[in-house]
Amino acid sequence: MTAAFNDQAQIILSGGKLEFIDVGPRKKPAHFTIGTDKVLSVGSVGGAQVDAAYCDQVIKFNEGLEPVGGPKGKKVYVRMKMPELVALLGYIHANGGKVQTGG
Repeated sequence: MTAAFNDQAQIILSGGKLEFIDVGPRKKPAHFTIGTDKVLSVGSVGGAQVDAAYCDQVIKFNEGLEPVGGPKGKKVYVRMKMPELVALLGYIHANGGKVQTGG
């Protein structure tokens, strides 16, 4: 499964891990992999949803992402379609991560 990450990237689910690949025209595109057991929660981003086809989510991790090649901090903001979100939550749950949800 792939989903938008910062509108121009993918999340690949494989081997109990989440692989984030930034394909946008950035100076330093992010490309990192982190285990699902590092996921603390997945929740909706506050505010009105602008596009009914997509939902904005924040994935929070229990450790910083910079050491594994990700952005600074412990959060990643993603935009995905609802079926992709359901698949992501199911995958995280099946592979030892937490699937606490909330806004």
